[in-house]
Amino acid sequence: MGTFSGLISLFCIVSFSMINIGDKPPAFINETQWLRGKAPGLGNEIIIIELWSSSCSACKEEIRHLTYLQKFYGDRIHIVGLSSDPINILKKFIDEHNNEIGYTVGHVSKEVMSRYSEGVVPSSFIIDKEGDVVWKGHPARIEEVLNKILAGETDIEFFKKLETMEKALDEKIKSNDMTSMAKAARAILDIDPSNVQSLKVVISYAKYNRVPKLIREIFDSIPMTDLNGFKANLFAIMLLFDSDLGYRYPEAAMKYATYALKQWPENGDYINTYARSLYCLGDVEKAIEWQKKAVKLVPDNSYYQDNLDYYLSIKILRDNN
Repeated sequence: MGTFSGLISLFCIVSFSMINIGDKPPAFINETQWLRGKAPGLGNEIIIIELWSSSCSACKEEIRHLTYLQKFYGDRIHIVGLSSDPINILKKFIDEHNNEIGYTVGHVSKEVMSRYSEGVVPSSFIIDKEGDVVWKGHPARIEEVLNKILAGETDIEFFKKLETMEKALDEKIKSNDMTSMAKAARAILDIDPSNVQSLKVVISYAKYNRVPKLIREIFDSIPMTDLNGFKANLFAIMLLFDSDLGYRYPEAAMKYATYALKQWPENGDYINTYARSLYCLGDVEKAIEWQKKAVKLVPDNSYYQDNLDYYLSIKILRDNN
């Protein structure tokens, strides 16, 4: 049996605010001072609200993610970041990161931020075209529901049930009881097969009990129709980069990486993951070919270049043997 130490760091405990699924959006949205972009049209578009702070490292990591979502989905969604940072600090941050932030940003009072985020950031919620709050949670998990909402498949009762189950899972995570965590996660996966947090729990359970085939089973059972490019790419990464080679699953990673690339062929991150899948499957020359495409697409990305240099060095070693 493996050790449990450090496994809990894989998880992000969701902050559940005072906004409830099924509620109308809180009035503060209409009282925001907009600093970048335009105010959202309540009742006219799908709105994703993120509560964040410029001093929060996890919030900064979400900037790239939210910008990707806004770019990928275009006018089908309207992403809004709300912060209660001192307005001079917030304006300075926006100016310094203007080329990175691709969505609307507004300023709200500390009272509003404290009440609706319960003092924990980042947190987020989604408002549908009817003006109802239909989902809330950590912004990293927006993809888990966004496609359903965009397709008009908003099932508030389902989202409420899922929220209740995720709260229960969060409590199990806090308890450090791996068996009860895995049981709660599998219950979620029964109704939501691509739930990222639950998949991470099951991966940790598989590693803790040294059952690598469990990872293969759960990822083989995920319907591709549940995925968008971002989530498919995430799954490929999860299956390619485990420090223990026995828990990697490059064959499935290739399936997910290929799917992601079809969704957005010019996405450097997707190309980078696809190249890594090729490398892990032993096709170094093809990996080099695709990694060169990622470098050409984003020439100032040192990570892409480092990967290319690594693949080239492996090729030289092979050629010399």
